[in-house]
Amino acid sequence: MLNSRWSAEAVDDNVRWTNYSHSRPSFPAIAGTQIVLYNDMLLLLGGLTDNNTLLSTEIYQSVDEGLSWTEADTACNVLPSTYSSRYRHSMFTDFNDNIYVIGGQSLIRTFSDVYTGKLGSLDFLE
Repeated sequence: MLNSRWSAEAVDDNVRWTNYSHSRPSFPAIAGTQIVLYNDMLLLLGGLTDNNTLLSTEIYQSVDEGLSWTEADTACNVLPSTYSSRYRHSMFTDFNDNIYVIGGQSLIRTFSDVYTGKLGSLDFLE
């Protein structure tokens, strides 16, 4: 993910691009992250920064279509202690608002685990 934010809008027969990243973004450039739409907000988990540092296990959220990001409430949005920081994983949601995180890799190993849970609860399971 680049640390710039753009929007495309169809105008007549053309596409107009708008750059929304005039101010310094709250994130560095991130590779191998995953973003899903969940309860009218974007959720971001995992990734590798441009200096080869894994993002920690925090879940980040955006309520303004990715223009700004904050850490999700850590009182009730905690991944299990067995979860490790990762990038190149898969993440998706289902029709019951469950979030799935599948596989990925760290700097030293490849994961084949599956986690599922709901944001706002303590029920993420391996």
